[in-house]
Amino acid sequence: MMSPQEVPMGQVDDELVKKRDKKYDISTHTLATDREDICQPEVMNPMADAWQKTRKGVVVQLKEVDMVLVVGSFL
Repeated sequence: MMSPQEVPMGQVDDELVKKRDKKYDISTHTLATDREDICQPEVMNPMADAWQKTRKGVVVQLKEVDMVLVVGSFL
């Protein structure tokens, strides 16, 4: 999933990556080489990245509600 931001896609400051690698004791290079054999999907869903074509997104808002037990329900 991507976020539509006004920055070059897929580019992160090298210093931030180095800090993260050091903090979590990981190697970005090793992770990348370990994932080289993962294949891309043969068919991309045409609705993937639809926001890039439509410039519109979907917002999901959570709302707390009272639950009501219905007589005869499975609970």
